[in-house]
Amino acid sequence: TAPKVRNFLTENLGRVVFFDEANSFKVGEQSYANEAASAIISFLEEHRGEICFIVAGYEQELREHFFTADKGFVSRFPQRLHFKPYSAAELSKIFAHLTLNEGWVLGQTCTPEKLLGCFQTSENLDLFQSNGSYSNARGVQTLVQQFCKSEQAKRRQRPDFVAKVLEIEDVANGLDVMKGKETIHHVRIKAAAFRTPSTVHPPSA
Repeated sequence: TAPKVRNFLTENLGRVVFFDEANSFKVGEQSYANEAASAIISFLEEHRGEICFIVAGYEQELREHFFTADKGFVSRFPQRLHFKPYSAAELSKIFAHLTLNEGWVLGQTCTPEKLLGCFQTSENLDLFQSNGSYSNARGVQTLVQQFCKSEQAKRRQRPDFVAKVLEIEDVANGLDVMKGKETIHHVRIKAAAFRTPSTVHPPSA
């Protein structure tokens, strides 16, 4: 492991190395991470100013796993940048943007205000701002994908499918699926996908 790590880092001297999901870096009695950690520390010490090494991951897990892998990591990474979770307003805009990209329109009940209110409830906001199964924009993307799967199932049943309309109830039911309160087979979007749009609301900028 150590020679491979050193060869990789040597090839990237003068460049930026981005180590994503470094929180999964765990050491153990027979872990390759032990050897890799020592190789990284020694290389960074020998080549100060010659390479930019960035690690990213969930803050708590980084502290518990990556920075405990080797005592030298704490001093080698003195600069920390914390990204705050998206707010409810930002999540609702991301949702509107992603649905638009997938060819959906927001129905007359899915106004920007109601969509914001749906994401603003403490239970729904916690769903996206925790380090659990869903996280921020990735969680919103998962929500949109649920609607796409339901639409694809309906398209197989109804070749004459035309409009894809989301109402606020559909969004709420989709969130319940993510919280385990509902199953994808019961999401109201199966019926909603065939509503004819009357007034639609484009996503706010």
